[in-house]
Amino acid sequence: MDLIGIWKCVEMNVFDPKTCSIIWKTTEEINADPELRESIGNAFEFVDINADGTVKWIMAIPEDVPQEEIDEALASGELVKYDDNHFAVDIKPWKIVDGVFKYDSGMKGEVLGEAIDPWQEVKIDGDIIELGMFRFARK
Repeated sequence: MDLIGIWKCVEMNVFDPKTCSIIWKTTEEINADPELRESIGNAFEFVDINADGTVKWIMAIPEDVPQEEIDEALASGELVKYDDNHFAVDIKPWKIVDGVFKYDSGMKGEVLGEAIDPWQEVKIDGDIIELGMFRFARK
């Protein structure tokens, strides 16, 4: 499967207090629930997987953020402008290892004395890809 292109977020892992477990919720369900939307904050709207070996995690510019704060974040390099309505909040490399698409999750540290491998596999299920706690469909 060719993963190069723009992928829109369609689902996200969220905590369900009723079952005390992590479940998948659609972006529509999240946006329709003010309490859930408030707890999550601004989620990634889409990812742009580029032939140059980068995955750009894209987020909408919140309407209530003053232009001064936006300008400061851009000047500091904390955010990169993607288009008039979106920021690239994170740009990470990707690679193919033995035919498996992997991206640098940025995770660091160790578990039970073993170093965490930051290169996470992109799970592919038909026309849906899963990166971390997000599922995306081609835009």
